[in-house]
Amino acid sequence: MPGRGAGDVRVDERDTMFARMARVPGTEAYRDTYARRPELRRVDDRIRSLPPLLDPRGRYHDPELCRNNILVADRHGSRVRIGAVTTDCPVRWDEPVDLGVRAFCGFCRKCARSCPSRALSLGEPEIIRGVSKWGTKVERCYAFWRRAGTDCGICMAVCPFSHRDNVFHNLVRRLVRLHPLPARLLYHLDEIFYPAPRRAPPRAPAPGGAAGPPGGRSG
Repeated sequence: MPGRGAGDVRVDERDTMFARMARVPGTEAYRDTYARRPELRRVDDRIRSLPPLLDPRGRYHDPELCRNNILVADRHGSRVRIGAVTTDCPVRWDEPVDLGVRAFCGFCRKCARSCPSRALSLGEPEIIRGVSKWGTKVERCYAFWRRAGTDCGICMAVCPFSHRDNVFHNLVRRLVRLHPLPARLLYHLDEIFYPAPRRAPPRAPAPGGAAGPPGGRSG
């Protein structure tokens, strides 16, 4: 990706998942992998039963992970659900596209500043279970869902990548890919025209500990 130094080694959780997919049931590598990580076997075996998600050259094409740990897709931002369609039609594989999400999230922080439970990180990415990403205090997030009686979605709604799929916003998305300088300018314009909601101060824990904990593990 543009802007990354030679010593900046990025580990992607998708790489580790697809590496496990290469473990063939019944082989020594398969037995060794799940002897060490038995909690992954059931999920991985279910994924193995699905049609391959790799192109013929062994590469996978999917969205980028942003600060709120939700996948961002071109034209739709984080307002997407992942699915698969099986077909026997011939298809032409395109090339992977860098949407500029990781670089943009590095200075945006809009989702983290808007999060009512303060569950999202305002800092730099960290290594979590071998993956370089921003941490999420999952207990805080879930505690807010319990208090609200439903899921939240504020981090998805305020994300600049989640604006409407139209000519203007698609042009802006293309500009974000080009260089950090126009990306920063567009971020400040987004703050003017789409100001983030002001989050309430943290609530004190109710009797019995109903509110979210002060810390919480990262997801």
